[in-house]
Amino acid sequence: MWAFDADQGAIDYAANRYPSMDYVVMNALDIKFPAASFDIVLSFEVLEHLTKSEQREVPERNVARPAPGGVGPVDPQPGCLFRWVTPSR
Repeated sequence: MWAFDADQGAIDYAANRYPSMDYVVMNALDIKFPAASFDIVLSFEVLEHLTKSEQREVPERNVARPAPGGVGPVDPQPGCLFRWVTPSR
């Protein structure tokens, strides 16, 4: 299981609390993992920090394997607590 964040402080905090995971400092707009690297990709509270045009550029779908895998953005959006997105290939 991997986790990444653009902020080293956030990575340090998470690594201290959950040492069994692998962590890397990385920007959501520049994901360095190869395509289809993960069965499931979850992003927590990312989209509200990006402009509308940046939200369309987030490459998280590319690193998720096709169904039954997928991407689950988890962001505080009015009327939508959780949504599941299956990559179309």
